[in-house]
Amino acid sequence: MSTCSNLGVRDFPIQRTARLSPTIIDAVKESFLIDVQWAQKSTAPEFVLDINDKGFLREGVYSSQASTTTLRFQGNSYTLKTMQITKSLHGSFFEEALQKNIPAELVLVFATQNNIAERYVIFSIPIFTGPSSTQNVYLNALYQGRLPGKPISLGSVLPEDQKFIAYSTCMSQLQNNQSTAVQARVLFFYGTIAFGQVNELKKKIYRYQNQNRVFVDGSLTAAFPEVRLPDLITAKTMSVPFTIDNENTFTRFLRSGSLKDSQGTGGGDGVREDTTSSYKCVPLNPDLHVNKDKKIVVDTRKGELLSDVLDKRSSDLSADTGKQGLNAEQIETILAVAFGIALGLLVLSILAYFISRVTASEGSFSKGPWVVLPEWIKNGAPILVVSVIVGLIGFGIGAAVVAYAR
Repeated sequence: MSTCSNLGVRDFPIQRTARLSPTIIDAVKESFLIDVQWAQKSTAPEFVLDINDKGFLREGVYSSQASTTTLRFQGNSYTLKTMQITKSLHGSFFEEALQKNIPAELVLVFATQNNIAERYVIFSIPIFTGPSSTQNVYLNALYQGRLPGKPISLGSVLPEDQKFIAYSTCMSQLQNNQSTAVQARVLFFYGTIAFGQVNELKKKIYRYQNQNRVFVDGSLTAAFPEVRLPDLITAKTMSVPFTIDNENTFTRFLRSGSLKDSQGTGGGDGVREDTTSSYKCVPLNPDLHVNKDKKIVVDTRKGELLSDVLDKRSSDLSADTGKQGLNAEQIETILAVAFGIALGLLVLSILAYFISRVTASEGSFSKGPWVVLPEWIKNGAPILVVSVIVGLIGFGIGAAVVAYAR
């Protein structure tokens, strides 16, 4: 049996009592490796009515069909386990004037079967009920009981401003009738999502069955449910929750980031804005890994820093530059130069011949017949002679066309 240490972060959620400087979030920025593949819903979201007053939505393990929402976090794979609307968990991190407009949070729990330190990742998204020009599309579909005319992505539960505060926390889990410590990473999205009718959703959460087996809406005066974590995890381990009571504690245990810095889904729109400084990737060489069908074939079991892959490819290309043969453009240039030289020599020879004929004295050798055929032409077969002449003419015409096209 193992228990959580009193020296580190414990429980979920944690509280804040310290007055923090406006620049402290920027001071603890960190690059996280995050990629979420959100499931698409072709039916309206709904609460699980057979799990009364817990606020669970029919996603993850409580869905009638297995969820396809998967998360890659820091190189590890997770699957959406539960999705729940709870009372406000991180309200103390907001200014006091805003806290009254954040009565609830949407909590997504991802889990992995791998034996790693952090087996759970929790997305905690505050719901803002104050004035807003936009309403969250997922919560609106939940409230209306119908889709907005098309399937929606579960990623639409994320705020447009996907900035978060992250902390690793220790909780208790019941395993083999014994309590043991379990670690989870929490991403608290302080950008919030807006939905003015969130209190109306409490009616759907607290529906119950009367003697006539008719579902009746619950009361608006009831509080939102307490958070309930899966796999027999107890959120609280101490009577006094872990509290951020000064800036040193904040900078020691908390980090900040933005989902868009790592994956940029924008609520499931599929646009990626990846950072390259520390992104682990599968090295892709376009010369080797793209086959004739334009499909990528790589070994995904190997991970390298993208910066290292790009540096290696750049050096490889530089080393190969001096080993390449002549390209088509260089060959065309050589042919054009050769033709120009040959044509120039031919013109000069003809010109010299005519000058010698005109200036020669009567009775000299130059005053003989104007056209004197060489003996190899007289003795050669006519077809050979014609072929040679036609070949030379064809070469000249071809070289001229190439030179003109350039």
